[in-house]
Amino acid sequence: MIKSFLIFRNLKVLSYLLYFLGMYLGLPYAVHGIAFFVLVAVIGLIKQGVQPWQSIPKLVFLPLLYFLVLVISFSYTQNTPQAFFLLQLQFTFLVLPFLFAFERPSNQLDIYFVIQSFVAVSLAVGFAMIAKSIFIFFTQGTINYYTTFSVLMHPSYLAIYFNSSVLFSVWLIINSRKLNWIAVFSILISFAGIYFSGSKAGLISVFLLLLFMMFRFMIRYYKRLTFIVLPVVLLIFVVIIMSSGRFSNLFKAVNNYQQVFEHPVAVEESTALRLLTWHASSIVIAEHPIFGVGLGDNTDQLCKVYAAKNYKMPLDKKMNSHNQFLETTVGQGIIGLSALLVMLLLPLFHNSKNQFLIHGFLIIFITNMLFESIFTHQAGVVFYAFFMSFLLTHATNDKTKPNKLWI
Repeated sequence: MIKSFLIFRNLKVLSYLLYFLGMYLGLPYAVHGIAFFVLVAVIGLIKQGVQPWQSIPKLVFLPLLYFLVLVISFSYTQNTPQAFFLLQLQFTFLVLPFLFAFERPSNQLDIYFVIQSFVAVSLAVGFAMIAKSIFIFFTQGTINYYTTFSVLMHPSYLAIYFNSSVLFSVWLIINSRKLNWIAVFSILISFAGIYFSGSKAGLISVFLLLLFMMFRFMIRYYKRLTFIVLPVVLLIFVVIIMSSGRFSNLFKAVNNYQQVFEHPVAVEESTALRLLTWHASSIVIAEHPIFGVGLGDNTDQLCKVYAAKNYKMPLDKKMNSHNQFLETTVGQGIIGLSALLVMLLLPLFHNSKNQFLIHGFLIIFITNMLFESIFTHQAGVVFYAFFMSFLLTHATNDKTKPNKLWI
């Protein structure tokens, strides 16, 4: 019996590690990793029983409400194949909350171990990516940046992962009895990874995350130190912005707002393109405000506006809204937007000793959702469903003390 328990425990550890590693390696490794995790979790529920309903934090089921709205919008879509594909993509919103919610506390892996494992994997992957970049710089004289740095996935998702590593690493340091050097190095590597990913949303979200952490802890415990650290953080962020060509393009696009719409055919810069997609999204929303156009029709309806407005690049690339809130409202209307906001905002009021993790995680996601349609890619859907379900259930049930495995 004990031997069987230990074997299953090791399988569960392996399933977490494979997902974390596969997540950074991109498709198809991420798919295989999460599939193995789901298989192990289902076996665990069958063999070891389920958590009683009254002990489950009900907020973990919020993604099911959003998924239900998507299912309903499937019924009035015109593009059924695309709608079916998107529904499959969102399926983890249905599966992962159930798997985490019904897992017995006695069968859960220690929250500290899981988070430390994610931090360790992030450190290893980030170190390998930066080492590769340094090697290429000295052998070829070029700097890996943006898509040449993040070759396995869109840079925005890589930045989300590294932002989460910063959040989790700080939490580990706060909750460790002695300095956690793995977490410290992971923060440094993650900062570098976020910068070289070239993700504007990634840089903005890590800045907001740092502000959140300072106001959460430093003002509470070290008020004088806050007035020294805060200006330094602001200065570093300004220097990073000034040194980033992608931010200079952003400012240029905003300053030349009218010119972007007067000459849309010539627009190629990413921020300017987003202005066009946001404008097109607002037009579609105005025509279908309550229920939206249906799950699979977003791109088709946007492309009609692109063609009518002569938005050449968005039409050629068949660009989505590049804003999850607009994306959802285009597809599912105000009803869908309401479900999305409920899913994102209610966990902020979850009474848990791990509110710091939940709040920081939502800051990262909400910031990135302003610039990307995060839930149109598996990299965003699975990561959100996995860690939000994990944090809500483990934050409620966990009564363990820090695990020193990685210290």
